[in-house]
Parts: sequence; structure tokens; C-alpha cells
Amino acid sequence: MGNKSNNNGWIKLYRKLTEWEWYTDSYAVHLFLHLLFSANIDERKWRGITVKRGQLVTGRRILSKEIGVPEITIRRKMKLLEEAGVIDVKTTNKGSIITICKYNSYQSSEPTSEPTSEPTET
Repeated sequence: MGNKSNNNGWIKLYRKLTEWEWYTDSYAVHLFLHLLFSANIDERKWRGITVKRGQLVTGRRILSKEIGVPEITIRRKMKLLEEAGVIDVKTTNKGSIITICKYNSYQSSEPTSEPTSEPTET
């Protein structure tokens, strides 16, 4: 919909994602990552709706086209993500407002250094 996020910049992913109970569900992970990529970085207005940081306005049909997953699968995975407490979905007459729960803990506004070609020792 009309609130496409900026495609510049980075998102942060914690390795702990691999411990998430739904990590082996590739459709759920794909959808969650797409929602993270698409969420607003900053609050802004879209068609009279205030879309906050960590939110986006979209719909199942649009998500289906964007990530190449059948609409029925999008519906099931959205419900799964919502029940898992990862997202919150509010349906409006202009689409669904999806909120990434704990977005600020995933995507702090602290500067992140760019990755190097050298692996980091742990």
C-alpha cells in the first residue's frame, strides 16, 4: 500500500531468532522478515492514518504478491505470528495495520557499523 518503507539501510537480526519456536516454519520466518523489512522506520501519515514506527499498512493479497506465497498461507501465518505475540493486527477499511511487537528492541536506533568481509570472533 502507500506506506512503503525506505529500502535504504539495514535491519538488525539477532541470532536468537534461530531459537524461536516457529523458526523451522519457513513461510512464517519469510513473512516475519518481510514485515520487518516493510515496517516504518519513523512515524508518518498515510491516507489519514498515523502509521507509527514498527508498523505498516498492508493486506493479505498484497503480501501474497510481494513474497510469492498463496494468500491462504499468508492468512494462516499472520494468525500464527499474532498468536505467538510477534505481531498485532488491526483491520481497518484501508487495510490491516500490522504492528511488530517489541520493534524497538529488534531495531534500536543506535548506529550499527557496517559489516566487513572478515568474520567476527566470538
